Amino acid sequence: MKKTVALILVIILSTSMLAACNGGGSSDDPNVGLWKGISVEMLGMVSDIEDVYEKGSTLELKANGNCTAIFDGDRATGKWTGSGSRLTLTIGGINYKVTIEGDALVFELLEDMLVIYTKDGEAPRSRSGGSPTSETPPPADDDKPSPAENTPAAVTDPNAGMWTGSSVEIFDEETPIEEIYAQGATLDLMADGDCVLIVNGDRLTGTWTSSNGGVTVNIGGEIYDSPIEGDALVFPMNAAMIVYFTRDGELRSAYSGPAGTQTPPVSSSTPPGASLSEAIKWWEGNWYGTFFIYDTSPAYSDVDGLFVDVYAVIEVSQDGSAVVYMWTEDEEWGTVRMGIKANGAGLMGTAVSESGELFDDRVAAGHWNIDPSTCRFDNMIEIREVYTDSDGDWIDYEFLLRPWGMDWDDVPAYEHPNYYEWYLSIYQRPMLDVVRDIGEMNHSQVR
Repeated sequence: MKKTVALILVIILSTSMLAACNGGGSSDDPNVGLWKGISVEMLGMVSDIEDVYEKGSTLELKANGNCTAIFDGDRATGKWTGSGSRLTLTIGGINYKVTIEGDALVFELLEDMLVIYTKDGEAPRSRSGGSPTSETPPPADDDKPSPAENTPAAVTDPNAGMWTGSSVEIFDEETPIEEIYAQGATLDLMADGDCVLIVNGDRLTGTWTSSNGGVTVNIGGEIYDSPIEGDALVFPMNAAMIVYFTRDGELRSAYSGPAGTQTPPVSSSTPPGASLSEAIKWWEGNWYGTFFIYDTSPAYSDVDGLFVDVYAVIEVSQDGSAVVYMWTEDEEWGTVRMGIKANGAGLMGTAVSESGELFDDRVAAGHWNIDPSTCRFDNMIEIREVYTDSDGDWIDYEFLLRPWGMDWDDVPAYEHPNYYEWYLSIYQRPMLDVVRDIGEMNHSQVR
């Protein structure tokens, strides 16, 4: 894997690398660097960072326009743009406002929630503005939940299956989940004991067991004791935030709404799921798009920021079994077998990897878990995953693929394929005819 990715870096044209660096700052931009969380301002109250995020928070702005945010040990990557005192962070397809106030960086995480950072980890000395200090909320309970047992959940466990986020409670104020996470959240408790948590398009994997009238979820070593209360699974994201999941995604029966308001009516706007034939029709065909590396461990630092155009062909059988062939202008990248199912929120269904290879390395069953209805853009496959090798070194990567013949005008320019202008000049022709004509038919199994 390491040799293959290093080779890719050498053969990609320099223009490919420049496309990954749009926005952001240069190495001498004073905003570049590691910022350390100091405090959280929410609903008129100010708390020490550790009272909200026990393990603290850091925000790293890189000179190449990438950024890494860590909250309570949970890591997310994205991009940043702007200069001076006004910046924008894009993480998981959501744009967050950031301002520089004196020696402080102010990150507007939610509408009424600010996280304050400084470079030296000390309290701001020259910050102007900010929320007034008032009553500090009580500290989080220091008692840690017991670790999950290693026994996987039984196939007949009634808690197994898909749970969909319905509402979020922050400091006792509960609101429908779309008010906090525009793309919603799901928690898939699989029968084999594995689980997948997707929040606002960001995907995390872990394990789970049933325990004490609820479930215990282990994600990245963090343990979340989640009781089942009535029709809801209560998931404590952190000391200040609870996410309620229900089977159907509708508001839980005990929903109280924001203080002083009436319970909102149950939504009936959720689109119907796909039929298998509709899902197959959506996935089948030729695709074109981008591959981007957001971040890496030190062992893969030579490819951090890699940005390259990719081609793909997806062939689907009537039973939903599918094969994905992927390549670039220079070489074959791999073949992945997937299973397509008629579930998810959209008519395109979902797809889960079953086997295959990518970058000369194995793609495991369940490593790709794709629901296009959660993608930031319509009619697009977004595969955002972290590859980890046997030594524990990792690459945080993303594929964006759109059917050949569609434009990308709704996508920010910095995420367009490198050769997008060329693509617009030929995309009305069949993809395989084009790549054969220009000598880029580089997959041995595609004729």
